[in-house]
Amino acid sequence: NGLPVTAEDVKFSFDTYQTKSNFGLQMYLADLAKTEVINPHQVKFTFKSSHNPKMPFVVASLPIYSKADWQKRDFTRISLQPIIGSGPYVVEKIDAGRSISYKRNPNYWAKDLPINKGRYNFDHLKYVYYRNWDIAFEGFKSGQYTLHEETNPKKWVTDYHFPAVKAGLVTQYKFRHHNPIATESYVFNTRRKPFNDIRFRQALTYTYDFEWQNKALFYGQYQRLQSYFENSDLAATGRPSNNEMAILKPLLPKLSPVMQKAVLADWKYPASDASGFNRQNLLIARQLLIQAGYKIKEGQLYTPEGKPVKIEFLIQQDGKQRTLMPFVRNLKKLGININLRQVDAPQYLERTRRYDFDMTTMNLPQSLNPGNEQAQFWGSAAAVQNGNYNYAGIRNPVIDEVISKLVTAKDREQQITYTHVLDRLLRAGYYQIPTYGKGDYWYAYWNMYQQPKVKPVLSAGIEYWWSNANQAKKVAQYLHQQ
Repeated sequence: NGLPVTAEDVKFSFDTYQTKSNFGLQMYLADLAKTEVINPHQVKFTFKSSHNPKMPFVVASLPIYSKADWQKRDFTRISLQPIIGSGPYVVEKIDAGRSISYKRNPNYWAKDLPINKGRYNFDHLKYVYYRNWDIAFEGFKSGQYTLHEETNPKKWVTDYHFPAVKAGLVTQYKFRHHNPIATESYVFNTRRKPFNDIRFRQALTYTYDFEWQNKALFYGQYQRLQSYFENSDLAATGRPSNNEMAILKPLLPKLSPVMQKAVLADWKYPASDASGFNRQNLLIARQLLIQAGYKIKEGQLYTPEGKPVKIEFLIQQDGKQRTLMPFVRNLKKLGININLRQVDAPQYLERTRRYDFDMTTMNLPQSLNPGNEQAQFWGSAAAVQNGNYNYAGIRNPVIDEVISKLVTAKDREQQITYTHVLDRLLRAGYYQIPTYGKGDYWYAYWNMYQQPKVKPVLSAGIEYWWSNANQAKKVAQYLHQQ
């Protein structure tokens, strides 16, 4: 709105984050003791710990809100009234449930800063909403929108042969990034039996058949995730290093026998021969269950207490059944009664917020600078707070201790070492089954866009793209003729 950002706005924003935001964000800022106004243009942040080097970056990364704008508004309620910010674009139009449009602010205060040279080249941006990905793709093909991120490997390989592609007017673009790959996984809710039994979780890990799934369903486009920090130097590989062992050695007596063995291993998740039968791994899973006291009677698996094993797998997306069915079939071969329970988006959000599921899927992104957010993902406190990211319900004092040391790491080398240890502990606990991912982004766009020769390494850098007027005219003429 043209008014300056003041220290009062900064203090208001962080006080609000710490008192009225979701619990995850409050945990993220748990090390912020107070925010003080020094003068209209200076603010002072005081941290509880002097050994958390990430906190200055944390506070610098969050948006600042206008205090005056929120005086008669409730921060905890959803609203269609645009929020006043300080970025390069302002909201132009909201068509609730259909689209939101932005226009470039010609008076953007930071437009001439060196960091913004070549950025934010579009006068107008419009985000269009669709009921599902299939309808969205049809909208893209007909030119309803011009830039599409593809997430479906089958579509990426087989569906880009429509006339506009053949005419050279739609381009597929694959961008290799250097971020940790988001962890797609099947999550066990360890708050419930029998998922509180690590031996049960370990056995079920052998039932997931990535090799066949990737060949038959994903057209070979994915890789098996072996780490919660895949595609980065934060991923633990091989056996623990000397520095990792120095951390692990005093912690080993606090771990279960299964975790003690797994945390020291040269870790690899079970692999199949891609035949679709997964016979060898299912035999191992069966043997592990029998060793743990489970029994199979007339095709039904029973717990050591004599209760039949039943699982409700909660899902939301339409396409998940297809990718989950091989896993479901393998569980049934072990005598497990499993039911896929699909609900709509509001129900799914509410049930996952309350951890009302046996198993579900999760997609968890990581950063190259892990810190406080790891407590939200894996910490004991997050396991008992509704609405957090610790879907698995992990309550392990050893993991809590390692996270606290990670947060206060003195340098990058220490940060990497503690992240390696955390990675090993998460794998060894069998809290989730990491499944598949890819180290690149897939885009398709109508051929009106151009990019700089030198690109960012951590993102596709779409804010550096621009529109070529001649190409845009050709696209418009083509679409007009259809």
